Formats: sequence, C-alpha cells, structure tokens
Amino acid sequence: CRDLLVNLMSWPLSVPVLTDGFVTLRAHHSNDLEPMVEMVTDPQTQNWTSVPADYHEQAAEQFMNEVVSAGWNSGLHRIWVVELEGAFVGQVDLHGAGPIKEIAYVTHPFFRGRGATRAAVRLVLDYAFTELATEVVHWRARVGNVASLKVAHACGFTFHETIARLLHEHGELHDAWTGSIAFGEPTFPGKEWPNITL
Repeated sequence: CRDLLVNLMSWPLSVPVLTDGFVTLRAHHSNDLEPMVEMVTDPQTQNWTSVPADYHEQAAEQFMNEVVSAGWNSGLHRIWVVELEGAFVGQVDLHGAGPIKEIAYVTHPFFRGRGATRAAVRLVLDYAFTELATEVVHWRARVGNVASLKVAHACGFTFHETIARLLHEHGELHDAWTGSIAFGEPTFPGKEWPNITL
C-alpha cells in the first residue's frame, strides 16, 4: 500500500504526489511562502476563513514547518500544495482519523475560476477512498461562500443542511452549509442541490 510506505518516512518525504495531468498535489517548500502570503492576505480569503489579517512570510514558514509537518507526521492532517504549470495554486486539506474525514480548500486569487481546485479536490477524494480506507468525507463552509459551495457541488458532494452557529471565525459565530460524499459515489455533479437563499 502506497500510504503505508510514505508513513514510514517523515515530512516532506511522506507526502504522496498526486496528479491527473492537469494539476499536481505535492509537499510544501520554501518557494511557496510568498504565494501563500498573497493567498491568505487576499480580501476574499480573509472574508471566508479564520486566518489572521497580519499574516506574513514568517507565519507562513511557521505554518509549513510546524502545522503542515506535524499533520503529515501524525497522519491526522494532510495538507497538499496545488500546483498548475509549475505555479502555486492553493492548498487542499484533508483531516481526521478513521473512516470519517473532512476536506477544506483555498485558492490563490490569480487562479480562481480555472477548475484547478475542483481537480485537486477530486484527486484528494480518490486518495482518501482508495488509500486511507475512508468511508465518507464531509465538507462545510460559511453561509455565503459560493465559491466553496460550487467546488463541493462540482465534486459530487451531497448537500445536507445549513447548521446555525457551526463556525467560529474572527471572534464571531457563523452559520455553515454542510455536505458529504461517500466511498463509491461519483466525484462529479450527479444530483441537483436545493435552491439556497444567500
């Protein structure tokens, strides 16, 4: 099993490279620090996530060397860089132990709307189901985050419900959209989602 082999190594060697010929998912390296800061300090990223407003390269380096590495070494929090034509596109985050996991993703503003994040999420879902014995992957996003919702729908997630006060971001509680996809379900839109009032 490929995952058993990579678990014998520490980060970044433990990160499996995933590709579909369009995007590549790989481990972080020092050249990612500048585009990471650009992505995190972008107004849209700031608006829909809990990242601090004063993010800088030192914080990005600390995140990479402490949070990302610890997540891979423990096997509980896997974060890939998404790369397109050699450029940093964003990140996909798969966390959780056992058969139930959760996915999150963020895209650099320059690459939004190009289909790279959808492709990356499909690669991670395939890896989760085939290599990690995952039975279901959950998704959630703050109500109003249409970009995240569109990716989830495009990747075959089933929309469940809006849950009040599920997220805590920038000191405030927010309602969240939720969904999931199970092993064996197609990672392409196969069902209509309900009309959602923003």
